[in-house]
Amino acid sequence: MDILTILIISISGIIVGSLITGTILKKSMERKRDLLLKEAMEKAEVMKKEKILQAKEKFLQLKAEHEKFIHEKNDEVQKSENRLKQKEASINLKFEELQKKQKEVATIKQGLQNQVDIVTKKQTDLDKAQRVQI
Repeated sequence: MDILTILIISISGIIVGSLITGTILKKSMERKRDLLLKEAMEKAEVMKKEKILQAKEKFLQLKAEHEKFIHEKNDEVQKSENRLKQKEASINLKFEELQKKQKEVATIKQGLQNQVDIVTKKQTDLDKAQRVQI
């Protein structure tokens, strides 16, 4: 009976040892799994933050390029507007000069017409005087 008892105790010990070892291994694997999962989550969070930062940097770069482009276009438009204003001012000045010259021409024309009328009247008076004299 001694051998049977030893055998039963040995088998029981092996079974209990296997169960304890299995439980310990299971707990160890669960801890290792949890640790790996936690590390993976931390790495994922770091990668997410890096990608967000890269996206923000790219956005700021694109925004700066866009603002530069808009600024250049606004400068071009402003220069064009300034050229047009200068041309308009030049045209207005020439138009005013033309109107002034037209007024001068009209005044001179009126003066000449008055002189022609005077000469015609004098010629008529002279002709009458010559006929009277003749």
